Amino acid sequence: MANQKPEPSIKEMRRHFPAGYSKEIKKFVKERALVHSRYIWILDRADRQKGWCSYCRRYVIIKDGIKHNEEIQCPHCGTEVKVKHEWRGHSDLVDRSYFHYYEKSKLDPKIVVCRGIYVRNNFASQDIKSVKTEYETHTFYVLEMGGPKMFTDYYHVWYNCPLQSLKKSVFPRFINYAGLKNMNFEESYESLEEAVKGTAFQYSQWKDYMQNFAFRSDNLIRYLAFYAKYPSVEYIMKLGLGRFIATKLNGDPMAGALYYRGNTPQKVLRMALSKADIADLKAAAPKMKEQELLLWQMMKKEKRNTRLGEVCLDNFCSDHIYEIYDLYKIIHSIEKIKRYFKKQTVFSKFYEKDEPNWAGGSYKVGHFLRDWIDYLNACKKLEFDMKDRSVLFPKDLKRAHDNAIEQVKIRANERLDKKIRARAKKLDNFNFRYGDLVAAPAASSGELIAERCTIALVCIQNGMQQVVPILFLLGKLRL
Repeated sequence: MANQKPEPSIKEMRRHFPAGYSKEIKKFVKERALVHSRYIWILDRADRQKGWCSYCRRYVIIKDGIKHNEEIQCPHCGTEVKVKHEWRGHSDLVDRSYFHYYEKSKLDPKIVVCRGIYVRNNFASQDIKSVKTEYETHTFYVLEMGGPKMFTDYYHVWYNCPLQSLKKSVFPRFINYAGLKNMNFEESYESLEEAVKGTAFQYSQWKDYMQNFAFRSDNLIRYLAFYAKYPSVEYIMKLGLGRFIATKLNGDPMAGALYYRGNTPQKVLRMALSKADIADLKAAAPKMKEQELLLWQMMKKEKRNTRLGEVCLDNFCSDHIYEIYDLYKIIHSIEKIKRYFKKQTVFSKFYEKDEPNWAGGSYKVGHFLRDWIDYLNACKKLEFDMKDRSVLFPKDLKRAHDNAIEQVKIRANERLDKKIRARAKKLDNFNFRYGDLVAAPAASSGELIAERCTIALVCIQNGMQQVVPILFLLGKLRL
């Protein structure tokens, strides 16, 4: 594109971020990120009542008889701490944390920036009283409406060199980088609340998302980046459909019920909405499946005033919405699906027996719907007329289902037989006879299956002592 702006360099994007670490960041680290790194160190084995608090950095007097790793309150600062006997060793004691801290951009106050900061207290290689918190910014996020960016820029100790990388997507590095797994992770919600003031992100509904829908705490940065790319997230959240966004951000498959590039609720939901429809949607949203929304969209295309209650009002639809959705794409009528079900339960003994399934639905309904879908899919493969009522609604579904599935198998075998016959001509030179043993390529798929069964039976009966026609098998494998 001639008018497309060039991608900014990492050097240019670094200008959005402040230098160093503010008092607010250091306070957050002390009070939240490294809250698990608070100790009273007993330094003298002969005097176990005198200790040094790593939080308030003072000598304190504690009760006698406090055990190693016992949790108490510091007599001076009152914080919860863990008692450590220094002489027991601390060669592997390194407390780590990784957190996201949000600020306004230095270049543009309407842009929110975020730093992924790694901190640690290393008690393993230093004198206890000289330990200071180490800071290192690993990840940078520029959350600009329309084009969120993420890059890494830090010094890698293992490789002994600086590492810079502009990422193609925005994600929480905490869960993608092996070196940062299984450590304490925090989001600074207080800093985000301040950073979004006066920006488009104050309408992003991030609090509602994190409180009610997010699968994990580190999903916030994904959500903010998704909102920066698709502002329609605001409409979706206000309609109560935050679970759909959470499912998408979690990487689970979605059926495409929402159009995220839409700029009105009607365009986002791909259908016209009345005030009554919006009220219905908000009421049903907490338990709504995406297939119910898709089904409602299809029904509204045919009948504009279709209410949501017609889709998920009864258990027949709501308990089997995935099957109903697949059938509706072919039958185009919920009532016809219900009527045909009632006829088949009377006509066929196969669908008479019923019992609740694990989800509280009906096994009978589930069996019927899945058989019908299988049958219709088989009819498509057999190139039947899918507008013919006798094809769509066979008198005996169970019998029609079994016949159609068998015809599909036969047709598939016919295609295979053609390939086998064509291949067999090229393998004639491998024909071999010695006594009762014959080696020859299979002439059909039926012979192929029968020979395999015979060989398996012979091997079992004779304890693998009889020689099997390997040449015959090799010939089949090459087909």
